Amino acid sequence: MTMSSFDEQIAYFFGVKETDTITKHYLEALCLLNKGAPTPLETREAIQHLTRAYDAVRAQTTLIFDPSVAAQWECKLMIAHQENQPFDRIVDIMTALYESVFRKKSPSIQKAAWLRTFLYCYKNRLLSDEVSQDDQNFLLTVAHKSRALLDELALDKTPEASR
Repeated sequence: MTMSSFDEQIAYFFGVKETDTITKHYLEALCLLNKGAPTPLETREAIQHLTRAYDAVRAQTTLIFDPSVAAQWECKLMIAHQENQPFDRIVDIMTALYESVFRKKSPSIQKAAWLRTFLYCYKNRLLSDEVSQDDQNFLLTVAHKSRALLDELALDKTPEASR
């Protein structure tokens, strides 16, 4: 399984340069979880892959976080998308994921979580159809805006705030 060029363009890997290891483990986890309702064993294996992916993020950034906690949130996020859970629930999970990685609460985290949740929900609804160039351009704009917000957090340009 490989990530499409478009998926790579909209993905957010916390500013790392070498994404091969992260992508590999992310896709392995996705494969385990996209078979239907995952078993506890499949969920544990997915979390192990995601932990390795977040280990790679931590190794390539100055972010100080627990990769296993981020992996658990990422796994919950994948399952929530698969189950078509309500938008607000997915935003809450994405917010918790970002708060665990950036170790702060910030209006920028909330805004980025809303944008990225919209991005993936919109993209998933389009999967049954061909994604037009206009849709791709729109999704890339949303991806770039959320990436800019999160990159500011990674560089500590956004002051801590409670949401």
